[in-house]
Amino acid sequence: MCAVDLAAIPLMTELLGMPFEAALAIVMINGLFYLFHHLLGDPVVPGWITPAIPLLIMYVSTFPEGESRVHAL
Repeated sequence: MCAVDLAAIPLMTELLGMPFEAALAIVMINGLFYLFHHLLGDPVVPGWITPAIPLLIMYVSTFPEGESRVHAL
């Protein structure tokens, strides 16, 4: 799970124009929340978003880099 989460950092820095520290913080918070609901007994199906990554990249690339891309995402 950590490797998959950390792989999102280059995408956030390049496509969304985020600083590395902000992208790392988002990935860490996402990982904690992902584990938290599993600990409460909610069933988890990992990997459902993976096939959509190329489509999401194409979509956000149509917006100017920065805040508008983050809002589009």
